[in-house]
Amino acid sequence: MKETDRTVFFTGKESYEKFYVVREPDPEKIICSFAIEFKNEIAILKFLGVKKILQRSGAGKHIVNKTPELLKKLGIKKLYASTWEAPGFWNKTVFKEIEIKDIKDKFFLDYLGELEKGFPYEYNNLLKNYLLQISD
Repeated sequence: MKETDRTVFFTGKESYEKFYVVREPDPEKIICSFAIEFKNEIAILKFLGVKKILQRSGAGKHIVNKTPELLKKLGIKKLYASTWEAPGFWNKTVFKEIEIKDIKDKFFLDYLGELEKGFPYEYNNLLKNYLLQISD
């Protein structure tokens, strides 16, 4: 996480039971890491970090665009992501921006409530939400 500059903006309720690392064949060379927490068929991408020297190289986009393969294996139908740091990145992926008023899944709405409590400025002024629907 330190190699990606992603050590802030956590709600404190992340469990990291489903924490993934993408690496080169050499296990010491981490490319990216991400955490997905899910309940039933709904999941939240709570962390995504690409190694600093690989940022803006397309590595993160490639990995994010491959997540449907993993999600199908896990039986996940929807994956949500929220950001106030890199909305431009998400617009280049398979995710689609979604307005809060259009979100119906309580699991994700509860997470948004935690973000709003912990980071009110970012939540009210910068937050963008994204959804990836997984097709069968």
